[in-house]
Amino acid sequence: MLKEISNEIRSAFQRNRNGVVQLLVVNIAFFLVAGTAKVIGWASGIQGLDAFFIDYLELSSNLLKVVLHPWTLISYSIVHLDLGHFVFNMLGLYWFGNILQDFLGPKKILYFYLFGGLSGGLLFLLIFNLIAANSIAPPASALLGASGAVYGIICGAAFLVPNYTMNLLFFGPVRLKYIAMATVLISFIQIPNGNPGGNIAHLGGALGGILYLKYLQGSFRFWKVKLPKSQLKGKIVKMESARMEVSRQDELDFLLDKISEKGISALSKEERTRLEILSKPGSTDE
Repeated sequence: MLKEISNEIRSAFQRNRNGVVQLLVVNIAFFLVAGTAKVIGWASGIQGLDAFFIDYLELSSNLLKVVLHPWTLISYSIVHLDLGHFVFNMLGLYWFGNILQDFLGPKKILYFYLFGGLSGGLLFLLIFNLIAANSIAPPASALLGASGAVYGIICGAAFLVPNYTMNLLFFGPVRLKYIAMATVLISFIQIPNGNPGGNIAHLGGALGGILYLKYLQGSFRFWKVKLPKSQLKGKIVKMESARMEVSRQDELDFLLDKISEKGISALSKEERTRLEILSKPGSTDE
């Protein structure tokens, strides 16, 4: 079993084949390192050993510290201390990251994570330094965890395929757009309740994910960047040709290529409906 796990990890990092697995491995590694430092500190009697490690990775609301430690704008998003927080974020990364990766490829999921974490951290710094004197934000705080990056992935996926359906425990099938709306709304109303920095970062991450998707689709673009090209093995797929039979994956690739070149607004009503059908788990050609 260990050999199989090792092979899967190696495969994910070779030629960037699986961005979700790469992100999971990095987060797990840092979680184990932080936990090990805490155990060593407890066993050896060296107090604050884990705090010394965390101090160089967390994002502080103190702008001077951020200037001295600029890498913390990214590093904070791959470090967790609380087990529950870690598990929740990794499940979100796995579930929603795979949806986004299926449509846009492994490389783009890394960028969604990066931009979600970065935008979450920037909004956290902005809010805490603008209104640090009032009751919403304490004078100083620090940020840890992948929540902002995961929110960017959730909202990016929701704006790409809003009607994609997931089966949730106790709720049954729920469309992705409603899941994203619920998570963002909960974070917004929870800002005053115990974890203002984290909830602000959630909102910033969600915004970053949406903006990056809009960038990929052609909005406010200053140079041309294309989404991953489908590998159709030399076949020219045209949906308008009723006589041409194509597989579900080929048809989906054609629609995604059209979005990448002309934007989602270029899809006809029929093509939008078809995209929604093809994006649902277990869908078949009609």
